[in-house]
Amino acid sequence: MTPFRTLFFASLVAVCVVVGPRLSAPFVWDDLTTVAYNGRLAQAGLADLFSPAYFQVAQEFSYRPASTLLHWAGLKAFGTAPAGHRALELALHLLTAGLLVLALRRWGLASEAAYAAGALFAVHPLHLETLFCVAFNEEILVAALLLAAWLARMRWQEEGRAAMLAASGACFGLALFAKETAALGLPALWLFERLRPGRRPGRADSWAPYLGAAFLYIVVRFWLLRGPQEGVDFPVAPPPLMRLYFAGFALSRFAQLAVAPIGLRIEYFAVPPAGAGELLASAAGWLFAVAALSLAYRSRKAVPAVAAGAAWTLLLFLPACNLVPAYALTTRYFAERWTYLPMIGSALALGGLLEGHLASARARLLATAALTFLVVCSFQGAVPWSDERLLWSRLADAYPWSAKAHEGLGEARYRAGEYGPALESFETGMRLRLDRGDRVLEYYIPLFEARALGRPLPLRRETPAAHRWLARAWLALGRPDEARAHMLRADRLAAGL
Repeated sequence: MTPFRTLFFASLVAVCVVVGPRLSAPFVWDDLTTVAYNGRLAQAGLADLFSPAYFQVAQEFSYRPASTLLHWAGLKAFGTAPAGHRALELALHLLTAGLLVLALRRWGLASEAAYAAGALFAVHPLHLETLFCVAFNEEILVAALLLAAWLARMRWQEEGRAAMLAASGACFGLALFAKETAALGLPALWLFERLRPGRRPGRADSWAPYLGAAFLYIVVRFWLLRGPQEGVDFPVAPPPLMRLYFAGFALSRFAQLAVAPIGLRIEYFAVPPAGAGELLASAAGWLFAVAALSLAYRSRKAVPAVAAGAAWTLLLFLPACNLVPAYALTTRYFAERWTYLPMIGSALALGGLLEGHLASARARLLATAALTFLVVCSFQGAVPWSDERLLWSRLADAYPWSAKAHEGLGEARYRAGEYGPALESFETGMRLRLDRGDRVLEYYIPLFEARALGRPLPLRRETPAAHRWLARAWLALGRPDEARAHMLRADRLAAGL
């Protein structure tokens, strides 16, 4: 077994060692509503996932049946025990890493470089949120299916078997029904094909199965099963310059975390810059993007893997950078789970840069040191996923002005039976709301108000949910009078009074 093949399999083992002991940790974050407390999905039949009932049982605005099918199957097989759900997520991630290596080798990357790229992808700490929070399985599904589509297409080009082309189109179609981001996989695959070393034109021009799959998706998604539009058709629209700032900041943070994945957290709020340092970080992000595009163009013939990888990275990161807000509540400039697909391109680009330089003992030593660093960062980043109080504490430390961060910490403390500290967190969150200290609320609410046109605002300073949590905490502490006051306030707010 070659050194980098050994390193690749060692990285798979390392991922299992990092994630394995925490498979049984309680559900956190979006898993609570998507899986743990979603009784409708647990009791739904398979047919419900392919009918208008989907949107009620899946608690989704978008139609993503491939993703929801895994949640449904997990609930049928494991109930609400987290270990089974996370084990399935981990297995999918390992499969994706394996498919990446196979695809890179067939595409033309040298074996050692392909294994090095696969090792980097497999063990990178940016994937921890996706691995621990099974609600985000669509990221792994799309990655695996696009890689499978790529592999099948390359086999069709080499062997001429129509079944391979059909399988490739089917994988692309399934990826679309896992998450609509997969649509960007089509131009990415086109780029990969054009940049493939030793490409033979001719057969490679057939894209009919992919266009057919895309047409089917459009018919189902936007006509047959369009889904509820309330909450989706009200865009957050910061001024264009602010969106450019958010996008640059997202690119900068992505580049930083890809190299040094330290300081991970579950939210990255999109708010105006607090100082010159954040403006410089955004500018650095745009410089990084320009440099990556320039490198891709200049290396398209000499080192096509670098060009293909850089193009994939930027193309698949585009929906994640908030340049064009896609949903009603895009108050984040970045999320770690949104880097899962772009990191495939980053791994390819790195493999291209390393190709031809991996034979020496020094290269093996440096690669081992880099992967060791990533494994250490993974262990450090995985710790909070065993205790959601740590997740929210980190967020509250990063954003002490965020009502959401303190309220999330309060909910975590409440579920742990720490009612006194929970009440303290809820009161801090309410104080930030009422005293207008929350930077997200104070930036976005005026934008909503200017465009609401009589519709209810998706963000409010004072919410029924915040008062209900305060009521729960007071009641748990044996103070029914205080609890009643907050419940009455919650009812009045819910009624619009």
